[in-house]
Amino acid sequence: MAKIADLVRLKTGYANFVELKSAFEAAQENADRMAMYRPTKAHRQAFERICRGLYQPNDKKFYLLSGSYGTGKSHLCLMTANFLSRSSGDPEIAGFYENYAKLDPDKAKLLKNIRKDGQYLVAICDYHSGRHFEDVVMKAVFEACEAKGLDTGIETEFDEAERQLAEWEEKGDKGGIRTIFMRTLARRLERSRQVFLRINFGPDSKIMTRTCSANSAPPSRK
Repeated sequence: MAKIADLVRLKTGYANFVELKSAFEAAQENADRMAMYRPTKAHRQAFERICRGLYQPNDKKFYLLSGSYGTGKSHLCLMTANFLSRSSGDPEIAGFYENYAKLDPDKAKLLKNIRKDGQYLVAICDYHSGRHFEDVVMKAVFEACEAKGLDTGIETEFDEAERQLAEWEEKGDKGGIRTIFMRTLARRLERSRQVFLRINFGPDSKIMTRTCSANSAPPSRK
């Protein structure tokens, strides 16, 4: 008896949803989805509106894509990411242009012409990571640069912390790493406290502090 797998062959480019980041980074899955993509009229209108920013200098170049579940937002974003990151001569995106030309030859020709040379850096953010927005965006940019072999040359607060720790490590026990750290931390805290006072209470404000033991009552707030 024949097996179902011998009679039915599934096209991997079709799916009811797309995990955008992993699909873009997985070469075979990405190629399959590009080859099988059939943009609807609404998809083409949105895609062409986004791409207008590439050849119209006055375009705002910022778009919010919205729609209910299952309307193809992630598919459209995946095609946009490939369109921007590959020149039209890239054989891996040839199927995308062929499918587009079957639906709108003139627009397909225009899109192909504006992507003849060069490429854009595509940074896909992982907004489900639970990190702050700025951290998510920076992480996506760094990963995109690393994938392309680019040196960002940007130092973050984390990089500065690593540099400072390495410097203290070089000094060893002789340098009193813990002492240096505590003194530096105390200076930073005092500086932050002074800034807080100036902003909230004026330049001549002072705060009365009191040290409490574990069993003592907290300071009165009257």
